[in-house]
Parts: sequence; C-alpha cells; structure tokens
Amino acid sequence: MKRIMIVLFIIIATMAYGKRTFESEYWTGTTTADYVEQQYIPTQEYQQAFIIIHNSSGSETMYYKIYGYAHNGATYYEEFVTEISIAAGASETIKIANTAYSKMIIYVKQNSGAGTFEISYNVKP
Repeated sequence: MKRIMIVLFIIIATMAYGKRTFESEYWTGTTTADYVEQQYIPTQEYQQAFIIIHNSSGSETMYYKIYGYAHNGATYYEEFVTEISIAAGASETIKIANTAYSKMIIYVKQNSGAGTFEISYNVKP
C-alpha cells in the first residue's frame, strides 16, 4: 500500500510541477492614447521569449513598453523595455535570451485616438 501511495504521489507531483516545453499565444486588441495593460506573459518557468508587436492601425503611431516583475503578486517592476514607437502598419520584434522575471506585461497606446494592434509571443525553457 505504501508503494502505491508513493507512486501516486510522484505521478501527481510530476503532473502538477512538470515543465512545459513552450507556451505560445496570439491576440488582437484596440487601444487609446493612454497606456493600457494588454498581455501578461508568464516567464517563471521559461528563460527565452520571442515577442512580435504589430501596429495594425492605418495611420497612427503606436507605442509600447514592457515591465518585468520578480514575483507574480508584486506591484513593483523593472521597465524591461522603455517606450518604443511603431509606425502604422509596422512591427517590432523582441528577443529575450535569458530572463529571471516571474512575469512580463506588455503595455501599448496610440499616439492619439484609438488604434488596433496584434501581439504574439512564444516562450521556451
């Protein structure tokens, strides 16, 4: 009986804490002239990230920045990427080789008025 319980514990622990090989997402949205949190990227189990931010607005410049947090519940952060502009119809690619952040959050805004964007990312161990 002890042996069965130990095996079950190992299986459950592996399922609960086993690392994934990668995580990937894609989404679209709208933004205004004020920075808004657009996407949370979990980086706690990963060290590499590849992010593409596309300004799908026809005529407005878009801006983005990325904050890195050491703990998921933390309210303090490091500004990993300072404000960068993206011309209408253009894209920016961010490659992160080694990160110790628990999470990263992408913030976007339009130069003025409303605009649309697309963001995709892929994280790997």
